[in-house]
Amino acid sequence: MIKLYTGNVYDALQDTSYTHPLLQFLFQGFKKLTPLYELKDSLENADIAILPLAVEYFQTRDQKNYLKSFISSALENNKPVLLFSTGDFGTTIKRKNLFTLRLGGFDSKLDGQTEIMSPFFEDPLLFLNKEFKVLSKTVSPRIGFVGHANGGALKFIKEFVLFVRGNAIRVIGNDSTDYQHFYPSSYYRQFYLKRIQSNKEIVANFIFRKKYRAGVVTEQDKRVTSIAFYDNIYENQYVFCMRGNGNFSVRFYETLAMGRIPIVINTDCRLPFTSQINWKEHCLIIEKHEIGIVVEKIMEFHNALTDDHFELLQKRNRLLWQDYFTKESYFVHYAKIIQEQCLTDRDDKKNKK
Repeated sequence: MIKLYTGNVYDALQDTSYTHPLLQFLFQGFKKLTPLYELKDSLENADIAILPLAVEYFQTRDQKNYLKSFISSALENNKPVLLFSTGDFGTTIKRKNLFTLRLGGFDSKLDGQTEIMSPFFEDPLLFLNKEFKVLSKTVSPRIGFVGHANGGALKFIKEFVLFVRGNAIRVIGNDSTDYQHFYPSSYYRQFYLKRIQSNKEIVANFIFRKKYRAGVVTEQDKRVTSIAFYDNIYENQYVFCMRGNGNFSVRFYETLAMGRIPIVINTDCRLPFTSQINWKEHCLIIEKHEIGIVVEKIMEFHNALTDDHFELLQKRNRLLWQDYFTKESYFVHYAKIIQEQCLTDRDDKKNKK
């Protein structure tokens, strides 16, 4: 069992959206987590200190001193610290024995103490009220995509203005999140999708949106667009997955949840649980320098799969999401990461003494 200490700030703030997800789920009483984690009322009796709220909460509310003192107190007492960074961009704090959980970031910039967390969402099959089904292999691969893909000049300019504004705010110190390189994801999505769509060897079932979620605002309209989005995944063998505003793709996990095969454009992404999952066995990963031969890479991958392997891959992807990326299952496997990264070194030092 991993013993966690949250400090004295958490009790009054349990319901905030900034709360560390692990603590949220522990307070909700998830049965698979209670044998693995225990909250302690003192740092002395704990294995690890866990900052109860995302680092951005303290950095945007003039509470940086609390953040620093929490970390310093834990490290001075030889306790590793678990941090959570929220939002599209995330915040990097590199220091020995600080272990960060975040949605995305750039793999080449992140240290070995950073783990990627999957977004959590309702099972899409329950949302659609449909059963999981396996699609048979066809001669031509069927690739789906519904989403924000706008290659217009005005969109490009707008994204550049937002990029400059965002980094300017970071420079003057009003935003602690990581510096971002200019990457107009909507523009590039349309560019890559058009290249795939133009090839006659591929059946491309693409719906291009000029705005995120087609710009809808009412709950009813959101439901309609969500149904169209999930139906597209459900009816296609492959789904094109590329980063959005932040350097990660929610669509990637939604594709796994429905048992389909993600085609991932690697923009220096880090995927979760790389020590436990061989991602190349679950998706096609295309490096940025290979985008010029994207069609060839897709056809090579598709043709190499036997009919049986093609169907088995879909079943394995559905099971992978269920076993690793639901709220409970994620933090069951995260416990293994904590044991390996946070506690093994500490235990080794104790044994040497």
